[in-house]
Amino acid sequence: MSVEENPLYLDICHQLDAFCKRVEDKVDKDQQQLKARKKNTELEEKLAQEIKKNMELTQQLSELSSRCSELDRLCAMFPAQLTISDNDQARLDKANQTVTGSHQSNIDDS
Repeated sequence: MSVEENPLYLDICHQLDAFCKRVEDKVDKDQQQLKARKKNTELEEKLAQEIKKNMELTQQLSELSSRCSELDRLCAMFPAQLTISDNDQARLDKANQTVTGSHQSNIDDS
């Protein structure tokens, strides 16, 4: 009887093959878990970056909103402070009379 035909040898070979298969399965499972953890870590890092960017943009929006409110307030005050000097008013009146008279004479000529 050869060594390959020995039942003890065959049993040990089967047990060794089964053990190797379990080790390979465990290694494959561990590698899959490692890949999943790496992917999860990448996603967490991206999420952290997006949260930081969101906070920065929210702060900028708040600052812009505040500036917009200030500009609205200043614009509302502007017409109240706007005045026309007497000299400018006289020029406007004269120009208005000229345009109105010119327009009236065109109507009369028609």
